[in-house]
Amino acid sequence: LQHFPYRYDDYSRVTKIADLKPGGRYTIKAKISHISLKRLFRRRMDILEILVRDRTGSLAIIWFNQPYLQTILKENREYFFAGTVSFYKTLQMQNPVWELDKPETLHVGRVVPVYSLTSGLYPKWFRSMLKSVLDELPALPEIFPETIINKNKLLDYNQAVRQIHFPKTLAESESARRRLAFNELFLYQCKILTHQKILNSLPAHPLPYDPASIKEFASQLPFILTPSQEKAAEEILSDLNRPHPANRLLSGDVGSGKTVVAAVAALQTLRAGLSAAFMAPTEILAQQHFTTLTKLPLIQDFALILLTSSTAALFEDKRIKNVGKNELLEILKDDSKAKIVIGTHALIQKKVDIQKLGLVIIDEQHRFGVLQRALL
Repeated sequence: LQHFPYRYDDYSRVTKIADLKPGGRYTIKAKISHISLKRLFRRRMDILEILVRDRTGSLAIIWFNQPYLQTILKENREYFFAGTVSFYKTLQMQNPVWELDKPETLHVGRVVPVYSLTSGLYPKWFRSMLKSVLDELPALPEIFPETIINKNKLLDYNQAVRQIHFPKTLAESESARRRLAFNELFLYQCKILTHQKILNSLPAHPLPYDPASIKEFASQLPFILTPSQEKAAEEILSDLNRPHPANRLLSGDVGSGKTVVAAVAALQTLRAGLSAAFMAPTEILAQQHFTTLTKLPLIQDFALILLTSSTAALFEDKRIKNVGKNELLEILKDDSKAKIVIGTHALIQKKVDIQKLGLVIIDEQHRFGVLQRALL
C-alpha cells in the first residue's frame, strides 16, 4: 500500500478509429473481427495480427513474439487498446496495452498507475493484486483530527491511499499525493521535535559566549566576514552557550567560508577550557584543515593535533613538532590543556581518547555513517 506510483499514464480518453493519426498515442475501444498468427521461421519470429473495428473504421494491431495472446484474445469481444499509431501499408498499432471491456478496468481506459517493479514482477499482475487488496481492506484509520483535515483542505487518509493507486483523473491523483505528502512531512517534523526534546533533556557544558574574543579573531583575519558568516557564527555560538547539546548543519558552496565559521565555534570551545574535534572524510582534507587552522589568529595559541591512519603531527607554540602516534594518544588523554584534534575515521578508533571534548565538527558529514558520527 505504501509502494506508490511514480507516474500515471492517462488512457482515459477514448478516440474513434476514424480520428487516429500516425505518430499519436491513443486509446481506442474496439471489437476484434479477425485474428491471425504468422510464423517467420527464418527470422525466428512470431507475428500476431488482429483486425479491430468500431463504428467509424478498422485498425490493424500487431504483437511480436507473443503467440500466447492468440489463445487469450477472442473474436467478437470488445477490448480497450492503448499505444502509438503508425502507418506501414495500413494504419496500425504495435504492442499496445490492452484489456477486456468491463465495468471497471485497471490497465486501459482510465488513468493507469505506473510503479517501479523489480525483476519478475509485472505491471498488470501488480495492479490486479493491489486492487484485490484494496477491495478487501477495511477503512484505514485517520491519524489527524478533523480540524486539521478541514483547515488544510485534505482528503481523509483512507480515501487518499485508495485514490493514489487508482485515481479517476490526474487531479484526483494530485489531491491524494498532497495528503500523503502532508502525512510524511508532518510525521518527519514530529520526529525532529522529539529528537530536539531528547537533546533538551540532556546536559552539556555551556560554552560562554565571549563577543570580545570573537571580534578580536575577526579583526585579525585577512578578510572581512560576510553577513551570512556572521549570522551563522552568532547562531552557533548562541547554541553552544546553552546547557544542552547543540546540533546544527552548516551548509554552503565550496569557498563560501564554512571552515572559518567552524573555527569561530572551536575558539569559543577552547576559551572555555574544552577541546574540539574536527573530523574529515579523507586524509587530504584533514591535512588541509590542519594547515588552515595553524594559520588562523588566536587559534594558533592552542595546541592543534593531526591524526590520520598514516600521519601524526602536533602544532604547539606556533610551530609543528614531529611526534609519534603513541605520544599523540597520550597528549589527547591529558585534560590539562584545551586542544583541537583534526583527523579522519582514525578519531573514532577505540584507542583514541579525547579528554574534555566540548565540540565535534564533522566536515562533509554525509560521507560518514550515522553511527560513526554519533560515536564521536
